[in-house]
Amino acid sequence: MMTLAMQRSYWSGFWLGMGSCIGDLVYAVLALAGMTALLQLAAVRWGMWIGASVVLLVLAIRMAVSAFRSVQLGSTTRDPRTERDR
Repeated sequence: MMTLAMQRSYWSGFWLGMGSCIGDLVYAVLALAGMTALLQLAAVRWGMWIGASVVLLVLAIRMAVSAFRSVQLGSTTRDPRTERDR
């Protein structure tokens, strides 16, 4: 869009951006309509609920492991900034 606006004119870039926004809006509305239709089925709702719960659990475990590792590394290694200040 920036290239088009710089090469041709402001209005060419503006209308290209507006068309892109309208296309994204249409795509989002269609996706929302499709998900609304799919979520009417109980099996789909349960599957999405269980799948999202698993994803959140995996992310929480990875975050906890990362936090514990950084605490362990922080206690055994020396920070060069603190060594320089002494």
